[in-house]
Amino acid sequence: MEAPALNIEYHSDTHEFTDAMKEKVERRIRKLMRGHKDITGASVAVERHVTPQQHNKEYRVRIVLYFRPDNIAAVSKADTLNAALQDALEAAERQVREHRDKLRERWKRA
Repeated sequence: MEAPALNIEYHSDTHEFTDAMKEKVERRIRKLMRGHKDITGASVAVERHVTPQQHNKEYRVRIVLYFRPDNIAAVSKADTLNAALQDALEAAERQVREHRDKLRERWKRA
């Protein structure tokens, strides 16, 4: 079975967001898509903030899954880019599973 086309938009204000990280995102989203046709695309935004008073870096990752019937958004902040990306992916995956479970329950009751 051929994998459906997947459009992912990437927006990053830091060079630390590598191609390997993009591949990780695509792999995880494709895994979510297996056997389903409810995800049509995604958007990933990475921002790096430096607080002036502490000189600390903080990364914010926002993942939006174009999901039928409602889009899913997950946002995470962390001190490292990998941690923020991992947390955002896990949050998006959890929301997809919860949404699919709700749809299944609705059909069981009908």
